[in-house]
Amino acid sequence: MKKIKAGAVILAGGLILTLVGCNMIERTPESIKKSAVAKVNGKNITLEEVDLNLKELLDTFKSKYGEKYMDNPKIAQQILNQREKILNKMINEKILVAIAEKEKIVPSQEELTKKVDNQIEGYKNKYKDDDYKKTLEKMGFTDESFKEYLKNKIIGETTINNLTKDIKVNEEEQEKYYEENKKKFIANDEGILVKHLLFDNELDAQKLYDQIQSKETTFNDVYTKYENNKYENKKPIAENIGVVSEKNSKLIKEFLDGLKPLKEGEISKPVKTKFGYHIIQAGATFKKGDQMQFNDVKSQINQILNNQKKSKVLKDEMEKWKKEFDVKIYDDNLKGGLKVNINSKK
Repeated sequence: MKKIKAGAVILAGGLILTLVGCNMIERTPESIKKSAVAKVNGKNITLEEVDLNLKELLDTFKSKYGEKYMDNPKIAQQILNQREKILNKMINEKILVAIAEKEKIVPSQEELTKKVDNQIEGYKNKYKDDDYKKTLEKMGFTDESFKEYLKNKIIGETTINNLTKDIKVNEEEQEKYYEENKKKFIANDEGILVKHLLFDNELDAQKLYDQIQSKETTFNDVYTKYENNKYENKKPIAENIGVVSEKNSKLIKEFLDGLKPLKEGEISKPVKTKFGYHIIQAGATFKKGDQMQFNDVKSQINQILNNQKKSKVLKDEMEKWKKEFDVKIYDDNLKGGLKVNINSKK
C-alpha cells in the first residue's frame, strides 16, 4: 500500500511538472509581476520594476484598448520590445553604479544631494508644481523614487565620465569628417548660425558677460574652454545650435527674443529660460542651400565624433562588465502577461 502511495506521489509530482512545463497551470498576476527578468551581481530585477518604467505607455494602452490590452498580439509585441529596451537600460544603470562603488568614485552624499536638488528644481521650473507631480505620477515615480533614480543616474554619469575622460578629437579627424560629410552641412533654411553658453544661475552668467564686455576674455575663448562640458553633463554648457531660422525655429520664445536684436558677432545679455541662463552669440547669416564652412560647424563635428568615440568605449566596456557581474536575462519571464508566442524569435 505504501508503495502504491509513493508511486502516486511521484506520478502526481511528475504530472504537476509536466503541466507547468506545458503552461497548463496559469500563474497569478502577482507571481508574474514578482518574477525575475534579470539578475545583476546576484540581485534580481523583477518584471514589476521594468513595467513601472513603462507606466505611462501601459496606461495609454489600457485607456485605448481596455483591461485586456495585453491579449492583443500587436500591442503585446510593442510592450515586449519596450520591456527589452528598458531592461537593458536598467541593467546598464546598475552596472555603472556598481563600477562607481568598486572604483570608489561615487560622489559624496552632500554633492549628490546638491545635484539631485538642482535637477528637481530644474524640473519644477519646467513644469508648474501640479504638472510636476502629475508628470512624476504618470512616469511611475514617487518623490522619493524619483530622487533615487536621479541619484543613480548621477553616479552612473560619474562612471561614464571617468571612463571617457581621456577621449579627444583632433582637428585632422574633424576635417576628415567634414570633407566626407559636406552634404550634412548645407543650410536647410535661411537663418543665422547660433552658439550659446548655458549657466545654472544668473550670477555666473552675468559675471562672465561683464568679463566679455570689459574684454578680460572673449566669447570664443570661453566657448572653447567649456566646449567639452556637455559630454561630462556639467555646466556651463557651450553649444553650437546650428543655423536658426526665425520663421521655422522650434527654439523657445525667450531664446529667440534674445537672439532677434543681435547682429553678426554680437552677444546677448543673460537670457532666462526654463533651462537656465543663456549668453547667445549671433554668427554668419546663411541662405537656404548655402554650404557651411568647416569653422562654422567645427564644434558640431567635435560633438558628433566625441559621442561616437564615447559610445564605442562604453559599449566595449559594458560587454566586459556584464560578464564580470554575471548578468543573466530571463527572456520567458519578460513575456509575462503578454499574448505572444513564448518561443517566438524576433
